[in-house]
Amino acid sequence: MGLMGFCSDLSLHTGFRAGLLVLIFVVIGVVSSFYYLYYMQPQFTTSTSSTSILLTDPSRIYLEVEISSVDGVKGFSVIAVINVENVDFLLFRPIDVWTDDLSAIGLSGKMLLVSSNNNYTIDMPCIMRLNVSCPLITAIIPGYDMPLRIESGRYLVSIELSWSEAKGRGGIYLSLSPKLRTPQDPTH
Repeated sequence: MGLMGFCSDLSLHTGFRAGLLVLIFVVIGVVSSFYYLYYMQPQFTTSTSSTSILLTDPSRIYLEVEISSVDGVKGFSVIAVINVENVDFLLFRPIDVWTDDLSAIGLSGKMLLVSSNNNYTIDMPCIMRLNVSCPLITAIIPGYDMPLRIESGRYLVSIELSWSEAKGRGGIYLSLSPKLRTPQDPTH
């Protein structure tokens, strides 16, 4: 009876430890998920005044470009719609840019915002550079480096991406989102 009682206690003790370990992993997973969603996930749209509304459809733009040549250009027409209720300031910056199977590349872009009343072009130099040099741009680019004043309206968004000095074959993956900012706001 002594040996059976000891084995039974050992099995119960091991089962308790395994269950406790599973519970700890579940709690860690839930806490880390909330942490990511609250602190790490970028805000898609923000407004600096209560009278401005920026509605974007979709709120985050995802682009994928297959690279099979040393240099090239790819256009994406009407990839989003931005509705600006009142005159405000817009900043367009990439959120994530990554690549696979490329050992070198330089990527730049040009964002086009077109409405019935206004058109804006936002140059986006050096979105990504991997083992290549990037020309130094000494000018501050409205809409990319600093907020661009944008009139109210419904804007169709298109983008043209260009690359150079690519080595290898692979893909570039890019996500970006517009943000409203005051002209004095230094954050991107």
